[in-house]
Amino acid sequence: MRARAVPVRSGLFVSVVALAAALVVGIAPSAQANVNKVPNPGFETSCGGSPPVPCQWNMGSGAMERDTVNPHNGAASLKLTIGATAIAANAVSDCVAMTASSNPLSFWYRTTADVSVFLIMLVYTSADCSGFFANAGGPTELFPTTDGMWHQSGSTTVVVPAPTNSAKFSIGLECNSGCGGAVANFDDLLADSPLAVTLTSFKAARSHQGVVVRWRTGSEVDTLGFNVYRQRNGHRVRVNRRLIPALSVTRGGISGGAYSYVDRRAPLHASLRYWLQEVDTSGHRTWHGPARVGPA
Repeated sequence: MRARAVPVRSGLFVSVVALAAALVVGIAPSAQANVNKVPNPGFETSCGGSPPVPCQWNMGSGAMERDTVNPHNGAASLKLTIGATAIAANAVSDCVAMTASSNPLSFWYRTTADVSVFLIMLVYTSADCSGFFANAGGPTELFPTTDGMWHQSGSTTVVVPAPTNSAKFSIGLECNSGCGGAVANFDDLLADSPLAVTLTSFKAARSHQGVVVRWRTGSEVDTLGFNVYRQRNGHRVRVNRRLIPALSVTRGGISGGAYSYVDRRAPLHASLRYWLQEVDTSGHRTWHGPARVGPA
């Protein structure tokens, strides 16, 4: 098997070599995953009224209605109408918990009016949205398609600053003038908030240089780095001397990537287990694993 080179990083052996007598055991992806922070994002839950309104949403300006005639996905969408003499209409969600993070925001819309449509995240320092902190932004369609069909907005990654503890979402439409009575429908709002590390694979295999431990992350938020531990007879020992820096730290962003570390002191004639310890910027540690290897 031909070797495949991987860029060298401090303290790591990161080229892939031909493996002999390998026993490779993977694990299922980490239970951590992205979570949609928008409450009732498809407006499926109704709180009644006349006209009926979706639960967890409040009218900001204009008229708001839970529309079951024109859903994008599911049973309903949100219909907003600009007042006769106004230039905007919006609805605001209930308060949700939110901390400093990166959140890709997007939504679906349909309109026949020449208006702009938007989704905005408003963040607060308090836990109950009582202390406004900042308008964190969100995607805006300045020239939306006005054919009355459903279209998805572009995705905008909103970086929520510290010390945020809660947030609300505002969805709406607006124009410069003369658009009273304009209507837009919204559905499937998304604020995809990544949780720390999404681990997609974690494996260990013997080579002529020791045991090669590999892992891959899908996303990394506030991740400082990783430690690799070897377990034998119930006892865990850290095998890396220094913290292995996260790719999100060394190259920026929140996307993850592939990692590799060689345990050159791994006992030959023993069954071993390897654990990955993720360390975040607050010092919190999360365990992933184990990956198992048999004796050489």
